[in-house]
Amino acid sequence: MTSAGLRFRRGKIPGVRARTIKQSDSRIPNLDSVMSNSNRPTTEEDYTQRMLRVLVHIQQHLDEALPLDDLASVACFSPFHFHRIFTGMTGESVKQHIRRLRLERAAMRLAHTDQPVTRIAFDAGYEAHESFTRAFRAAFGVPPQQYRADSRATVGIDAPT
Repeated sequence: MTSAGLRFRRGKIPGVRARTIKQSDSRIPNLDSVMSNSNRPTTEEDYTQRMLRVLVHIQQHLDEALPLDDLASVACFSPFHFHRIFTGMTGESVKQHIRRLRLERAAMRLAHTDQPVTRIAFDAGYEAHESFTRAFRAAFGVPPQQYRADSRATVGIDAPT
């Protein structure tokens, strides 16, 4: 490199003539102006926007299968990188997050509807009400029937006959 700028040598790239690029060349952007572009979001802001887009997508498609590859494509990340970033930003894995949302929705339906527990379990993505009961008890500390009875007793609603 010379004091005048960078020098490309002839013959290294076919069809390119040797020429010197000077610092004052108007076609070359100044490095300081490129690096100080205030319109560009920070990495944290960019990742936050992408994760919010994924969280909204999960909420809107909670009844559907949500494969990791599809969620990663919503965030425009590779599946591996997406899972690392999602876990780091939310504190839970994608599978844990989806399971928790489905169980919270099931708890709301238990408290506010008269649908059978089996129906709510199937709608939450469980193939058997036993596995739903185990997961529900692990999340809320009580089985679904007791949760329904307790929530109705708190509000003062009589159990359906």
